[in-house]
Amino acid sequence: MVKKSVNTDILYLILLISLFVMIFSCILYFSNDLNKFFSNKIEPNNMKGVAVFQGKLKGGYCTFIQDSPKSPVKVNGHVQNLPPGKHGFHIHTYGDIRKTDCTKCGGHWNPRNNDHGGLNDENSHAGDLGNIVVRDDGTADFNLKTSKITLYGKESIIGRSIVVHEDPDDLGKGGFPDSLTTGHAGARTDCAVIGYAS
Repeated sequence: MVKKSVNTDILYLILLISLFVMIFSCILYFSNDLNKFFSNKIEPNNMKGVAVFQGKLKGGYCTFIQDSPKSPVKVNGHVQNLPPGKHGFHIHTYGDIRKTDCTKCGGHWNPRNNDHGGLNDENSHAGDLGNIVVRDDGTADFNLKTSKITLYGKESIIGRSIVVHEDPDDLGKGGFPDSLTTGHAGARTDCAVIGYAS
């Protein structure tokens, strides 16, 4: 009886090991499909962001819409209470607006460590959005598309900030000492944190 029990235990052990090997093989085989499935659940299509100004440009806003991770981002907005003419506006690295001069927002969002340039310059900062043009009544409406920024993944602009400057952005071509870093766009008029939109 003892010998039969030992043989049965060995058989059970072999069956358990075989079952474990089969389960582990299935996990390895389907792991790529599972990763794709869960990543699709975590990052839905049509991501939306919004930034609402609360300081000098109160009443202004900027929206960001991206249909999929590989789609360009559509940027639309409205600002008011600005002097007529061009004003540089950029996405900055941090969404820290604890100071009214927006200096805690850091520099332009620049994950590729490029020089400053224009919206359509291939090797410019990701956050370089160019200029908004303000009408005589102090308002401006703008819309553009860019593939330099994203609302998905580790380089998402969600949680960063949008900053409007006092002066025009020279798009890195002005020849000033700060042209290749800030576009010589002057002081920061106002800033807003980019959050998820409903």
